[in-house]
Amino acid sequence: WRESRAKETKEGWYFPFEQDADSNRFPDDWSRSKNYKLADGKTLAFASWAEIKLDSKVKKAGRNSLHIISQGAQPIGLETNIFKIDNFAAYELSSWFNIDPITSKHTKVILGVHWYDSEMNLLPQRTEDNFVVFHTGGWELKTQRINTLSENASFAKLFIRVEGEDTEAKIWVDEVRFNKRPLVIINTKNFLN
Repeated sequence: WRESRAKETKEGWYFPFEQDADSNRFPDDWSRSKNYKLADGKTLAFASWAEIKLDSKVKKAGRNSLHIISQGAQPIGLETNIFKIDNFAAYELSSWFNIDPITSKHTKVILGVHWYDSEMNLLPQRTEDNFVVFHTGGWELKTQRINTLSENASFAKLFIRVEGEDTEAKIWVDEVRFNKRPLVIINTKNFLN
């Protein structure tokens, strides 16, 4: 847990929940998601009153985890800042989750990636760019491999979204990573002649 701020490494990006330099009880390098329009024209509105804080008692690694208490009325959203990506790589998105099975029976957590082009325009969302986690039996590591990127993708932003009907859902998230993987391209044109 030596690293306390988001940083790029040779393996990819690491987004810990270790620091709250401004003492607002909210993790540094993350912010609440802003409302935005969906492809169908509807607006996805996020709850601004949900309790989101660092927790030093329930954690997978380091000093803190992210603790979210959802009241179930509206989705809760968090996101990182936008960061530069390597368009000629594949990626693996991973995080540890601890979702209380008693209080969170009807709650899900979505971890995913928003892609942006070189002009910082949001690219269309794809299903392979995120994954859904329901209640867990303690800490569980979840991963999603992203093997192809839009040829226009130059930047990315990670997001966490909590949705559900439970009025006291308790969720912990820790050790969010966005690691590069080798991209293998096989050209079969020469073999088929």
